[in-house]
Amino acid sequence: MRHNLTIQVGDGKSVFFWTDLWIGDFALKDKFPRIFALSRNKSGFLVDFGFKVGLDWNWSIPLRRPLFDWEKLQWNNLLECLNNFKPSNTEHDWVRWFGSSDGSFSVKSLRLLIGPNRSGESMWNECVWIGFTPPKVEIFVWLVLWGRVPVKMELSRRGMSNLGCILCPLCKLFPESVSHLFFSCSGIWPIWMYFCRLLGISTVLPREPKLFFEAWGALGDPNHKEWFLVILFVVLWSIWLFRNEVIFQNKKVDWLQLNFLIRFRLAYWHIAKFPGCFLSLDCLMTDFSLTMSPKRRSSCPTPTPRWVPPPIGFLKLNIDGAVSLCLKGGIDGLLRDEKGSILFQFS
Repeated sequence: MRHNLTIQVGDGKSVFFWTDLWIGDFALKDKFPRIFALSRNKSGFLVDFGFKVGLDWNWSIPLRRPLFDWEKLQWNNLLECLNNFKPSNTEHDWVRWFGSSDGSFSVKSLRLLIGPNRSGESMWNECVWIGFTPPKVEIFVWLVLWGRVPVKMELSRRGMSNLGCILCPLCKLFPESVSHLFFSCSGIWPIWMYFCRLLGISTVLPREPKLFFEAWGALGDPNHKEWFLVILFVVLWSIWLFRNEVIFQNKKVDWLQLNFLIRFRLAYWHIAKFPGCFLSLDCLMTDFSLTMSPKRRSSCPTPTPRWVPPPIGFLKLNIDGAVSLCLKGGIDGLLRDEKGSILFQFS
């Protein structure tokens, strides 16, 4: 990046005479070290080393003592280097970027200069910025992959010393690093395995963020890759929100609740993305693999409702109510387990 940046001198009021690369591809202090050593002003701006006489610019470089004969050669070379240069009266100093035709910097131009890495570019464009989740979630996943999420180990590395205990707030067994919190924590790993079983996948997954990301994106049917990535995004985002509630709101670590929130967020985001989907929130929460169905984006009429059992370990409360025109109403409900057994009812 530095190699493709050069200072364009305007009025010379913000360019350091000795240390900036403003003339040629070298700093004057390195090209003429003896004159720099004798200079009275080693940190001045370019405009401090000369004055205008009419339209001409005269250089003035004050030295601590007269030059010896053997130093005059370097002095003459310096004056020759400066001979055809003068500051501008109308323009300010600016930095030119050689990576683009107009001299303006852009991340894209820098990426192209680094090298055409098509596989890496494809991974980011096709797997991170997929548009199926909110932009803030995509940005967050990008930070996870680069290990820049402010977990305790990362904050400690940045120099924060008042963190107290740096153990994972969820399991309290190992230091809270990115790879531990999101992939290898004793309460988090079963969540990943739950989705693998749900999708009928038996596999071994790495626990380093980028390797995990690549392995997860390669699972299952390529035609449904987008939904495997959505699961990845939702699980990572839900873990982070859950972790922050535990730390900042003293919330109790409840793995069943985290599992429920992940499935609810998955189902809710799917319905928000495809409002014509014939699958209900209930069905999607129970089995998200239903989104792999060819009819998942269909706008066909909603089928006759049927009762869907909750996941193992959960109970489901169904309620219904009605009110007449004379404002008389009623309500009833059933509480059932995953086998459909009625545990409680009211009306």
